[in-house]
Amino acid sequence: MAKKVTNGSTKTSSTFKPADVVSKLSAAVSKKTAPSCDALKAEIGQKAKEIWEKKGRQQGKDVENWVEAESIIKKKYGIR
Repeated sequence: MAKKVTNGSTKTSSTFKPADVVSKLSAAVSKKTAPSCDALKAEIGQKAKEIWEKKGRQQGKDVENWVEAESIIKKKYGIR
């Protein structure tokens, strides 16, 4: 809390600004680096395997599972 002086009296008020919070969070997130390409592929592969197992280990769905996993992992790291 910050104190502001108005007409000789001290007034306590919050200096919370949502835009400041968003700005700080955005900066923190942008500093977060995605893993290396090899590590990213490994994480996507692991997620694709989880999806495959969750869907009953259906054969012939490897590309579909990979694309779904890739989407999930890219979203996790903010990759487009």
